[in-house]
Amino acid sequence: MIIDNGASFLKKIHKHFSGFPTMTAYTQTVNKIGNWDLDYFERKVFPGYYSTQSNGTSGIALKRNGVTWMSCTPMEVESHLLAQHGAKGKVVVAGLGLGLITMSLLKKHQVKELIVLEIDKDLIEGYPLLLSEKERALFDENISSGRLKFFQADCTKSLDKDTLTACRGADYMWVDTWEFLGSEKGLEHTLILQEQIKAKAVDYWGLELDLVINCARMDNKAKQGKRKSNFMQVVEKYPVPISAQSFDKKTKAIYFELCLMAGKNCVELIHSK
Repeated sequence: MIIDNGASFLKKIHKHFSGFPTMTAYTQTVNKIGNWDLDYFERKVFPGYYSTQSNGTSGIALKRNGVTWMSCTPMEVESHLLAQHGAKGKVVVAGLGLGLITMSLLKKHQVKELIVLEIDKDLIEGYPLLLSEKERALFDENISSGRLKFFQADCTKSLDKDTLTACRGADYMWVDTWEFLGSEKGLEHTLILQEQIKAKAVDYWGLELDLVINCARMDNKAKQGKRKSNFMQVVEKYPVPISAQSFDKKTKAIYFELCLMAGKNCVELIHSK
């Protein structure tokens, strides 16, 4: 079974997963928060993470010293599929960025408590200023009710007592605390946090690329059937309890194809630059 990039692709995504995160609406009037710069742009075509390309739209990028740490584009949205799907109950999000997944999860009723860990105090305090009136109302409402909480924390080090107490026993954790997709920091940062928080399930940005790489290391010349078998082994033996371990057989098979597509699209994007 191969998933294409058209209507059938989207149909299978929405059938077996919870769909992609919703796009956050921003004011587009704030250009700087602390040491962070905000860049607003428009493009006719955007590369995707699972899809080869998506229709153009306006975008926003969060930059520091000229390096983009997060941008709200189709690739960013698609690469947060697992977070949107797996988050429920008590959820920890490591890394605020532009708040794409944070704001999307506030609209998901299965999420009862959302704890965001962010190292940058200026970003935490200035973030609400980025939001449109409607998004700001949702943000403020959840802050007031206590459903949404922020902790200033360096996710690469030991968490302080109050932060750790708040996060312990999380049902789900999503980690995104580095600048480049596919970075080795992904698993590294996730292991540091998971050792402390011990979430029931944890995923991180770019996990799909790591799964494909680990699968290829087992046998990079394997045929389709063997590749899928190798992939299932990699998933089951992964060093943190990723949500894919609890997928049913059909969903795991679809996720395998999605991972292959993500790997292929990212390689093509790198070569096109």
